[in-house]
Amino acid sequence: MHPQNMHAQQQQLINGAWVVGDAEPFTKHDPVAGTLLWQGAAASSRQVSTAVEAARAAFPAWARTPFAERQALVERFVDVLTARSEDLAIASPRKPASHCGKHAPKQAR
Repeated sequence: MHPQNMHAQQQQLINGAWVVGDAEPFTKHDPVAGTLLWQGAAASSRQVSTAVEAARAAFPAWARTPFAERQALVERFVDVLTARSEDLAIASPRKPASHCGKHAPKQAR
């Protein structure tokens, strides 16, 4: 997928809600063409604290979730990452997209 066709969520999921970061904005540019790939705002310290509190509160319910159900959710996450690996490689241009698949953990491919 070409970067112009990406529709990435430029927010953080905090306590079940998508929120725009309150901290400094940042951008990611294509290192070759210099074009803007995406931009967003980092989470503030307050937002990070809220996210950590929400994660701690959610943990007991997650821990009670049967192992098979947790495993299925993690495997689904791997499937989504694998399906979007080219998009993710383009959005994080530290190395050519053609090289990224070679470095992914075998279980994630």
